[in-house]
Amino acid sequence: MKKIHNQTLTFLAAVILLAAVACTGQRSVRLTNIPGTGATVGGPDTTPPVGPGPGTTIPPVGPGTTIPTGPQGPFENANTNTAGLDRFADAVPNRAFFQSQMVTFDFDSATVKANQQKKVDDVAKHLKSKPGDLLLIEGHCDERGTEEYNRSLGERRALALRGELGKLGVSGDRIRTLSFGEDKPADAGQTEVAWAKNRRGEFILLEPKKK
Repeated sequence: MKKIHNQTLTFLAAVILLAAVACTGQRSVRLTNIPGTGATVGGPDTTPPVGPGPGTTIPPVGPGTTIPTGPQGPFENANTNTAGLDRFADAVPNRAFFQSQMVTFDFDSATVKANQQKKVDDVAKHLKSKPGDLLLIEGHCDERGTEEYNRSLGERRALALRGELGKLGVSGDRIRTLSFGEDKPADAGQTEVAWAKNRRGEFILLEPKKK
């Protein structure tokens, strides 16, 4: 008799609890296991965290680096002074002028190598001799890595070259940077030789429009 009485009380308690939930309009909480732990997270529509699969590595992004959502507009960069943009709008690009001064970079690096420094020196000498000329620096990468990471790396390469020119006395307000990431390879091959050509920074001379 006592056992039956206890079962009856348990049943009534369950009915009262269900009725209370129904009256308040609350949904039952679903608990989801977090893989690899004994913990759970609760709440409706909860899903386990999503992350890279086993063996996946994500290259680090340098401090202060931004990842643009797409190629930046002509002659614009968030890290440069915006004063005098009208001069850039009126400038005429001359891509051939500094073609032999193209700078190459090591894999996953934005450091200007010592054997590339003379090219930067040549660009600085010209700009200091021609105060009316401006400069666009393009940063490029090979195809390895994600599109977003390569866009960021291309930006860092362009900014590194801008920084080297600044050390040589070229004012930063005469320079704009642009990152294309992996979008514009110099060599479409998939070899070490091709990739080495694609890891580059290009200087584009911007000459005053002739009146």
